[in-house]
Amino acid sequence: LSMESAQKFIFGATGFIGGSIVRALGGANANLKKNIAVFKRKESSLAKVGIEGVASCDGDLSDAASIVQAYKRFQSPPEVVFSAAYYPLLAGNASAQLQIAQTQLKNVLAATPNESPFLFVSSISTIGVHADYPFSNEDTPFDSELVHSTYYRIKRQLEKDVLDWAKTRSGRTVVVNPVAVFGEYDVKPTTSRIVDDAANGHLAVRLRGKSNVADIRDIAQGILAALEKGRSGERYILGGENTTVEEFSDMVCDVVGRRRPFLPMPFHVVRAAAQVSESLHTLFKRPGPPLIPVVGIDLVQNSMHVSAEKARRELGYTHGPVRPAIQRAYAWFKANGYLS
Repeated sequence: LSMESAQKFIFGATGFIGGSIVRALGGANANLKKNIAVFKRKESSLAKVGIEGVASCDGDLSDAASIVQAYKRFQSPPEVVFSAAYYPLLAGNASAQLQIAQTQLKNVLAATPNESPFLFVSSISTIGVHADYPFSNEDTPFDSELVHSTYYRIKRQLEKDVLDWAKTRSGRTVVVNPVAVFGEYDVKPTTSRIVDDAANGHLAVRLRGKSNVADIRDIAQGILAALEKGRSGERYILGGENTTVEEFSDMVCDVVGRRRPFLPMPFHVVRAAAQVSESLHTLFKRPGPPLIPVVGIDLVQNSMHVSAEKARRELGYTHGPVRPAIQRAYAWFKANGYLS
């Protein structure tokens, strides 16, 4: 397929959220798919995330020339969705990881046409948590103590870089902040990993805390609404159900038919175990994420209840219950050989 006629350019299409965006855009409609092009690494597979019939351009975010070359294939400036922001698998070497993340993003921003609408998929981790705010929103003050987390530090800096860039250009630049998402096609399990873990009988620890969880399909529709209607320089929380870590874990275990977590454990103990896990992972140079990632503990411990009122009011964003998404995730993991 030709990239020349495509009107939407997606970065991160082989990832969990990025893939859901492409599927929501094209569906089974061949004519709609002609309007979509994706940027991906040569070795990455679109088929694994249920995508076919779209134009693609191979390259690497660290290779600025490959991004420039990709944009040259468009007849006119496309609408751009960037869902490929750097994701730190390990907590160590924070400064080096931040430099890689910023360089990759800078390469994309520098190559993007000034007129192109640009949507940046950020993270709920950049939204503030405050005792005086029972439901966090886009204006909730951010706790600077959280920047000690590698994940939070990187995500917050990348979002700032995009919002600073937005002030220098004519094209709309919109940021969305999705909560924890669940559903099918989480090929390298991220947030849906809890479904995989529960189904394999690896979810024994009972943690306490707030949480907000959503169906990946609702988030994808929210992202498309933000691309169409979002105001430039604005952030939009795309939320789901406000619940607790305990309640959500119980729901997951009920769906997969496993016993609910039974062992209460404080976060400082889990964090210590995660740090040991990461040290061993690094020592033995194992690929992928560690067994217990520190990044994951950061996200769970600092989770919050949020309000998606701004997205509802300005974008028409809505969400349904998350249980069907857990059911689809479980069915997909089961059908694709993830369960032992």
